[in-house]
Amino acid sequence: MRAWGSAWEPIDHLACGPALIDLLPTSPATPAPTDMPYGGVHFDPRARTVSLWAVRTVTGVHDWPLPGWDDWNLDFHGDDHTRQAAVLPADFPFPHLPLATALRRLGTGLGTPPPDLTPLLARATDAPAPAGTTPVLNPAALTAPEPADPTPAELARLRTALDALLAGAEVG
Repeated sequence: MRAWGSAWEPIDHLACGPALIDLLPTSPATPAPTDMPYGGVHFDPRARTVSLWAVRTVTGVHDWPLPGWDDWNLDFHGDDHTRQAAVLPADFPFPHLPLATALRRLGTGLGTPPPDLTPLLARATDAPAPAGTTPVLNPAALTAPEPADPTPAELARLRTALDALLAGAEVG
């Protein structure tokens, strides 16, 4: 098992093709992560499977198979690192943050929903294009926010609950 940290996007690593796997045994060992990584890639040469998870959008993954990976399967886990952990040895050193630290991070990640830009985008579709050009608008941009997105009131209740959990974690 080899692991290393990198600022590259997962697709940048995978663009190297399966030859990347041959580099792993000779690469220097990396210290155990002190913070939860934003993503991970696991190669299973016997099953010819690449397992990938990432908490951010992975551009280019929809173009699978990438060059060189034609006879490999991609098992994309999205942001579910527990599925990635399942393919790793049980003693893989995932960091264990104190509960208060994890709750603070979760709380700072809570924002307010983006403003509804539908009226603005609708006006843009009605505007004439400059002479000699064709107006282009991404139809997905006109899609209303997901019904599952939290409302401001739900975010406020969640923030209150997190604050209570955080207070308990700091005391206990």
